Amino acid sequence: MKAIAQAQQRQQQATEPAEAPRRNILPVLVIVALITGAAVALRKKTA
Repeated sequence: MKAIAQAQQRQQQATEPAEAPRRNILPVLVIVALITGAAVALRKKTA
């Protein structure tokens, strides 16, 4: 969980300077995060 939080913080820091042109990437990042989160949850259930 700490690694995920650190990665999210890095993404936020990386996107802050170029926020205006990257606005369209935000929803994509959210979708990817949801998909990866669901995949991890499924893996934990099966394992």
